[in-house]
Amino acid sequence: MFTAHKGFKKQNAMLPKIFFIKQHQNRPIKHLTLLLIGLFCNSLLASGLSDTVSSTEKTTEPTTNRHIATSSKTANQSSENESSNNSNANIKDAVIIVTGKRRAHPLLNTPQSITSISSDTIDFIQPTHSNELSSFVPGMWISRGNGQEHLTAIRSPVFTGPGSCAEFLIMENNIPVRAKGFCNVNQLFDANIAQASSVEVLRGANSALYGSDAIHGTVNVITTEFDRALPAMSSAQLSAGEDDDISVSSQIVSLYDPAVTKRHKYALKFQGTHDNGFKHAAGFDQQKLSAEHLFIGTDYDIHTLFSASNLNQETAGYLQQGENAYRNDAFLRQNDFPEAFRDARSFRLQSNIKPSSGSWEITPYARANDMTFLMHFLPGQPVEKNGHDSVGIHFQWIPIESNKLTLQTGFDSELTRGYLNQYQPAPTNTGSAFLNEVLPQGQHYDYTVNSKSAAVFTNADFQLSDTINFSTGLRLDYISFKYNNQMQNGNSRDNGTTCGFGGCRYTRPADRSDSFTEPSAFIAMNVSLDNQQQFFAKLDTAHRTPQATELYRLQNGQSSANIEPQSATSLEAGYRSRNDGDAFEAVVFSMRKRHVIFQNNQRQWVNGAKTAHQGIEFSWQQRLSDQWSLKGVATYAEHTYQNNPDLRGSNQMNINGNDIDTAPKFIAAMHLNWRPTPDIRAALEWQHLSSYYLNPENTEQYSGHQLFHFRLARHLTPKTRLLIQVKNITNKNYAERADFAFGNHRYFVGEPRQFYLTVEQVF
Repeated sequence: MFTAHKGFKKQNAMLPKIFFIKQHQNRPIKHLTLLLIGLFCNSLLASGLSDTVSSTEKTTEPTTNRHIATSSKTANQSSENESSNNSNANIKDAVIIVTGKRRAHPLLNTPQSITSISSDTIDFIQPTHSNELSSFVPGMWISRGNGQEHLTAIRSPVFTGPGSCAEFLIMENNIPVRAKGFCNVNQLFDANIAQASSVEVLRGANSALYGSDAIHGTVNVITTEFDRALPAMSSAQLSAGEDDDISVSSQIVSLYDPAVTKRHKYALKFQGTHDNGFKHAAGFDQQKLSAEHLFIGTDYDIHTLFSASNLNQETAGYLQQGENAYRNDAFLRQNDFPEAFRDARSFRLQSNIKPSSGSWEITPYARANDMTFLMHFLPGQPVEKNGHDSVGIHFQWIPIESNKLTLQTGFDSELTRGYLNQYQPAPTNTGSAFLNEVLPQGQHYDYTVNSKSAAVFTNADFQLSDTINFSTGLRLDYISFKYNNQMQNGNSRDNGTTCGFGGCRYTRPADRSDSFTEPSAFIAMNVSLDNQQQFFAKLDTAHRTPQATELYRLQNGQSSANIEPQSATSLEAGYRSRNDGDAFEAVVFSMRKRHVIFQNNQRQWVNGAKTAHQGIEFSWQQRLSDQWSLKGVATYAEHTYQNNPDLRGSNQMNINGNDIDTAPKFIAAMHLNWRPTPDIRAALEWQHLSSYYLNPENTEQYSGHQLFHFRLARHLTPKTRLLIQVKNITNKNYAERADFAFGNHRYFVGEPRQFYLTVEQVF
């Protein structure tokens, strides 16, 4: 596609030495990227960067920002979060969030830990994977698997297993992307993050507002925030990277009939990506669509969103060539599972209806998900098909809103029909006669689950004085599951014959129904020292209900999983300040979890584990000069077992007090930003992940890693922008995630140095 420039080094001797690294063959994107960096540097010198641009001018984004539907509140937030030059901004008024209270409110008046990643940041980093957002949020680590796969950690270890996704709530415009009881560990790839107006990450428990799953954290992807004054605009974007990585995106945001009484606005966003993958037979194709319509009437506003995503992925599994195999260049592109794949689709529709000047809102919604993938990580490699369809409604009302008291109440209700099918096309063929016998060819599971959920909630804010605000809330959740097995009960083969060695591993319980009722509550206090400084504290009780796969996808003869919801108590206290573009926040937190659901050494789902999670988080932003700024996040946390559960795969060693595996204690990132003119922006990013244990016994360890990334953006014309990215600029060999199982060290290998070019045109 692109042609390398043979005389690159000679013609661009002014470039820093860090870019003059060993060249590889057949890397045209790299050569062209380096050439353009050189041309950028030369043009900067030629244009005379000594000319000073006023701080007000540099704060303002050019009109070519592709998030052209971003509201004024988000634009202000963008300035606060990303600009190093705004010396006159009123930060308190600028940063508005919605996740903390399910309604718009200032961040500085929020008594909990929440980070908003603005459209300006998303637009600049051009994320190709959701894990690229981690470096902007303290205490967050999105561990990348292969392709678009991932596991999430927020104030937690990286959890694995079918129910691990229920430790976090993933939403789109305040509506969960998956039904309760039917989450998926990779569910962030359903959301159109790369074209979002903002992404809000609430760290810690919030079940009192959102119910089950909001234990360790909540991620809310905010799509288009329409501003009533914006004109019609459209843009297109083309990105190219190594390994034939090509991404095409476009968006149209329009205003029709600007009459006072009737207004229609719409936004249409599309993104399509093709990536061959740097590993053999490990590429993917993905498409995402967001279509929105806003009707602004005399009496009502109606905001409708339709979202769709499609993923067709060839999946590379763990590298299993011994301890520290990821350090060996010969193994970096190796894929031991070229036959693996994952196909996933999702569709979501919601319509938020509220009076133009009223105190209530209602949001009916529907969703559909389906996924098919090869379980290459299991002996026998069965194929799983799963999915669910839902309809639901969210309602909230503020009957009292005054200077002294704000009362909010509401309810959520949802109906879901889900299914799971697991089939093994061929006999198991391993060196173990036991595995070959207990993992038979044929159908393993075929069931449906109908679910009903309902919840009521209320919360109140009391303004006790000019500086002290007290808030409290309570929520009661009910959920029921009706399971219908489509096969023969028990752990026989699909033809009814019995496996040797005591029976087949996969066990199908008889038809049954289960229900759970769980309360959750919080109390919080916010103390404002002035309009730029705040102390806050919050105490939460949270829970998560068992997932359908934990209840009905059983093994080793377990006829029923009599498990109950796990619960958590969370306490946090923090200080935050914002002043003239500078910002600082420090938070200490502690969480205790009980009745933790896990799979024991008999491969049966049980309760009984206890864990503790405590740490301290920092985030800061500092203006170094008119052109330079520094932004960073850091977390030190300990995640430990508080008893001695019989975990599957453990060797019966007492693990009470041990670190939970895949729980790095120190995570940090810093961004050095340079903005010499309104049209030019550059950033150097540093990421640090400390060592962590790979097993509950704490006998195996990954040493951690540090990475550096570089980004440079320039507007060539008022409507044309060029963006260059160099990821992993030192070409560090590292593991995105390390694991130890069945006596083997296993690694998801991090990508080597990658170069990306992006061209954007606004029409």
